Amino acid sequence: MDNVVNIIYIITNIVRIMIVCKFGSMLLNNLSVSKVQKNMLILLYCVVDSAAYLLIKNSYVNIAANFLLYMIFTLAYDCSFYMRIFSFVVTYLLNILCEGGIYFALHKLNMPEDKTLILSFISIDIFLFILVEIIRLIYDSKHYESVDCKYRVLLMLIPLGNLYPCIYLLLTYDMSFANIFAIIMLFVVNVSIFFILNMITNTYEKNMENKALEASNKYYKNELQLIKQSNEIARTIKHNYTNHLITLKEYAKENGDKKIIDYIDSFLLNTKFESKLISTGNEVIDSLINYKLGRAKNIKYDIDIQIPTELFVSEYDTNILIGNLLDNALNALENTEEKYFEIRIKYRYSSLYIHFSNTYSGKLKRKGKFFATTNKDVENHGNGLMEIYKIVKKYDGSTDFIVGDKCFTVDIIMSNN
Repeated sequence: MDNVVNIIYIITNIVRIMIVCKFGSMLLNNLSVSKVQKNMLILLYCVVDSAAYLLIKNSYVNIAANFLLYMIFTLAYDCSFYMRIFSFVVTYLLNILCEGGIYFALHKLNMPEDKTLILSFISIDIFLFILVEIIRLIYDSKHYESVDCKYRVLLMLIPLGNLYPCIYLLLTYDMSFANIFAIIMLFVVNVSIFFILNMITNTYEKNMENKALEASNKYYKNELQLIKQSNEIARTIKHNYTNHLITLKEYAKENGDKKIIDYIDSFLLNTKFESKLISTGNEVIDSLINYKLGRAKNIKYDIDIQIPTELFVSEYDTNILIGNLLDNALNALENTEEKYFEIRIKYRYSSLYIHFSNTYSGKLKRKGKFFATTNKDVENHGNGLMEIYKIVKKYDGSTDFIVGDKCFTVDIIMSNN
């Protein structure tokens, strides 16, 4: 009988570890490795934890193993040591409360100890799974935006369907292998359905997100094209206009009109047709900064850019990255009295360092781990920080958002691997 209990424990424990890691992910938030690497850490967690239970069977060792394995799992996230400890305490406090309450309630049924243990293992997973989903619904409602309310409730109630048949089988029949196998299969099938439906929701959400990003990327691509065309037209006008004035000057010389000659000379000397804030040789960055800051009014800015003509970041990605950073900053500057904008872009040791800092009104709207747009043009704005984050990750980089009382700062490092 101990073997049967151990088998059920291992199966339910694997599911519980997945639930615990899922809840921990909500607290830790910023994944710093690939999903495959994260899943490998969860697999390691399951194997080592189950082996410790079967081979040692010491509660203190099991607690220590759980703590160590959970801390190893948190290495997949970019967070402080204190945040890792906090997530462990909160996660396992939730687990212990759920486990203790269910075991105490089932003890009241006066079943044999082995049946109580089996039903406890299954019930704890079910209630813990539902509780985590309810917390996720409150904490990260964006995940469920694409799912109708009635389907949310249905998703959470599916695992509860396990309880009645499990209790019925345990109370009505003996502890035969066939009976235990039926309980295990019932539990695995129902939980699997829940995971599959959850995966479908994630896939649908990702597709919607990608469509939004494609629309936004198209917007920035068209904008860059317009900027390039404007620069070409401006250069053509300047060149032709200067040539026309030189021709008029020659005509004035022929007629001996000194006043016209002096006026044209003064005009050519003092008139600037093109105001360039920077000239690095990188067409995308030069065009974006000169164009967007050239149109901005009453802004004090400090710009320091030291980059080669060509970067390892593609022109397309550079356009989206710098374009979003500029748009977010300029949008924030519109709503503040003290308008200060600092830009630092440097290339050192095969890495690109980007620092954007601007004053803002002090009011930000959270949107999950990012910030919601305050721009009225919601259709073409609102995914800026998410796009920035994705492009930086594409180049094995890191993004740090620093929110001060008066300044909002974005620090980015991308490596040329």
